Amino acid sequence: MTNREKHQIDIMRRGGYSYADIADELGLPMNTVKSYCRRSQGQQVASDLCRNCGRPLVQNPHARQKHFCSNHCRQLWWNSNRDQVNHRDRRTMECAYCGRYIQYLRSGMEQKRTGVFPYVVWVVPDVNRKNAATKHIHRNYPHGPKIFIVILPDELEALIRKGAEK
Repeated sequence: MTNREKHQIDIMRRGGYSYADIADELGLPMNTVKSYCRRSQGQQVASDLCRNCGRPLVQNPHARQKHFCSNHCRQLWWNSNRDQVNHRDRRTMECAYCGRYIQYLRSGMEQKRTGVFPYVVWVVPDVNRKNAATKHIHRNYPHGPKIFIVILPDELEALIRKGAEK
């Protein structure tokens, strides 16, 4: 059985074809098709054929595996299989530290696990630094999530007791 036939069997099985229909279509014995399907069930078989058009692919052993023969085939396949696209929000903020935290917030992992999301709290020594930090946050993240809190040392105990809810 050739790689092309294996690829066609995989495509037809995902499409709901029976063993008999696949065997008739490809001119193979039904038991051969059935055996292949049972053996490859649950395995992600590396295919040397383009996912879109079925053309043979030339794989480089020292590079990532190719799945498409061209950008055109890749775009056609992904546009016709939109349900398999990962639609996560990939935007990040400018700040190297805060941006990563905001990206994590958008992922929803912490909210799903615990039902809450922790705040980022900066404890600064004086009012001037508090005002400067607050201004910086509002200027750089005007529409971002309100996860940043800037406080003075004597405000920390109250924050811990009451929480960040205002």
